[in-house]
Amino acid sequence: RIWVSEFAETTPYVILEKERLTFKYLRKRFPKYASFVVQHCESSGGSGTILLNQKNAKSVINDLPNKTYLISPYIENNISINTHIIVYEDEVLFFPPSVQLIKNTNGHLSYVGNDFDTYNELNSDIKNQIRETSIKIGNNLRKIGYNISSFSKIIMYKFKKNPYFCKCYFDLTSLVYYEGLLHNQVSV
Repeated sequence: RIWVSEFAETTPYVILEKERLTFKYLRKRFPKYASFVVQHCESSGGSGTILLNQKNAKSVINDLPNKTYLISPYIENNISINTHIIVYEDEVLFFPPSVQLIKNTNGHLSYVGNDFDTYNELNSDIKNQIRETSIKIGNNLRKIGYNISSFSKIIMYKFKKNPYFCKCYFDLTSLVYYEGLLHNQVSV
């Protein structure tokens, strides 16, 4: 997300170590939101993705391992989109996107599949924005030598796109660290 935010709009987020993570801090940092998505910093396909709210905050935070987490506001009325691209030396190949199917099991959010038909029903302007952003990300990946990518986007109710990486996040993070392109992360 840090790298992508340099050239594409992303969901607001903060990176915190467990000992700095409090519901009070998140409400102060993101005052318009009452729920938050807490994720392990390396991707896990949804495993380790938790919906945090005032009701469950104390128990959820207590149960978290001592790690660093990426936390974003939970955006109501959104559609999560999967896109896949292959980055060649001279072009970006864009594959048909799909809507992510996400299941909430006792506050744990998990990816359970995709839906191509629902994506096809989206407004053509939104689909064009998704394609343009995906190709823009691919072109930037090409500049650092990356050649296959899978990522997802959230389209909010007002159809504002917010890219965030899913399963490829760990691999992309490793590459970006290797290339020396990831900014220093500072816990707040």
